Amino acid sequence: MNPPRAPKKRTPKAPAAQEPKPTPTIRTFNCDQRSMRLWKLERKDDAWVDEARACIVRAPDEQEARKLAGTCAGDEGTAVWMDAGQVTCTEVTRSGEAEVILCDVFEA
Repeated sequence: MNPPRAPKKRTPKAPAAQEPKPTPTIRTFNCDQRSMRLWKLERKDDAWVDEARACIVRAPDEQEARKLAGTCAGDEGTAVWMDAGQVTCTEVTRSGEAEVILCDVFEA
């Protein structure tokens, strides 16, 4: 019978050199090379249950903003959001006093 062998000594491995993480590149995309802006759309009439009352969208112009707002329409339908007589559409700018942009609550 062979005598037991002494366990091999393990040499600790040096930690792998970590490469520095690259700085993320921030990219902005725009529609047809037009810059995007924020728009606040609000209905002028009272909303009922299952109807959208207001929304904020990012779009290059008011026409596109209204189209996008129509995608979140409820029972009121998409045509309401295209009608300037029924919905206001104002650009949200960076200038001005601190304010709440949108807080929409429907209480029944």
